[in-house]
Amino acid sequence: MVGGGSSRTTRRESTAAGPGAFGGLTPVRRRTPEDCARIASFRVLEEPLHLLDQLRRRIEQGEHVILLERDHVREKGRLVIELVIEGNP
Repeated sequence: MVGGGSSRTTRRESTAAGPGAFGGLTPVRRRTPEDCARIASFRVLEEPLHLLDQLRRRIEQGEHVILLERDHVREKGRLVIELVIEGNP
């Protein structure tokens, strides 16, 4: 199952340890490199899990959808990942 129980557990764990778990985010100009890495790590885990939850709900509702990954050119110092839920006729 897409986005099944294990992704829900992972999402709960990442949310519990995420940027807002300890009273909110440090203002940008006061963030340390460690703060930035922690926030980025949270987003890298949380956002795909959120999208997989959306995909799972749509499939459970009987929609014919697929998850597409769109290619992006790899750039030094930048990560771009595009995942899109699209209808599958």
